[in-house]
Amino acid sequence: MGYLNHYELVAIGIAKKALDEDYYGAWMKGPLVRDWNAAPEFVQRERWKWDPSADRWIYRSSVWANYGALARRWSIDAVKLTRDHTPPPEEPKGVGDEPFPKTSAETPMFG
Repeated sequence: MGYLNHYELVAIGIAKKALDEDYYGAWMKGPLVRDWNAAPEFVQRERWKWDPSADRWIYRSSVWANYGALARRWSIDAVKLTRDHTPPPEEPKGVGDEPFPKTSAETPMFG
């Protein structure tokens, strides 16, 4: 999960013009896209969270959304994840299925 968070931070930095996209892309474009394409199952499982108050699964597309959008912008081979890519788990299994707190940042900067 650490490298996903790192790439998300990089993607936000590029979107905010705090990091130079050409410089970072020349250095890490291949690994960034490769790692995104290796992570869909994990990303999808983290995006699906159980909402006990509504008794249903909630899909949080904002989780690592900037990273995914940057990977897709950099490569036509980058996986595009949507709620239809992977269905929610059959049932909540405890730790990790807690709902995320509400945020105002529901849209990726590159979306």
